[in-house]
Amino acid sequence: MRRWIIIAAVIVAAVLAWRVFAAGDASEQSEYRFSVIDRGDVVRAVSATGRLEPVGTVEIGSQLSGEVSEVLVDYNDRVEAGQVIARLDPD
Repeated sequence: MRRWIIIAAVIVAAVLAWRVFAAGDASEQSEYRFSVIDRGDVVRAVSATGRLEPVGTVEIGSQLSGEVSEVLVDYNDRVEAGQVIARLDPD
C-alpha cells in the first residue's frame, strides 16, 4: 500500500512540475499590440440562427367594430395603458 502512495505522489509531483514549466513557456510567447486610443461609436454586431420568438405577447381585442381609418402604432412598438393605438372611421 505504501508503494502505491509513493508512486501516486511522484506522479502528482511530475504533473505539477510540468504545469509550472509549461506555463513559463506560454508567458514567453505572449504577444502585445500597442495602439493609439481614440473615441468613436460603439458598434455591436449580433448574429443568431434559428427561430426568433418574442419573450411575451399580449392579445389585444376590441369591443367596437367599424372600419379603421388610422393606425397610430407599428409592430413591436411599446404602448402604455390608455394610449390610442387606432382610430375608427366615424361614418
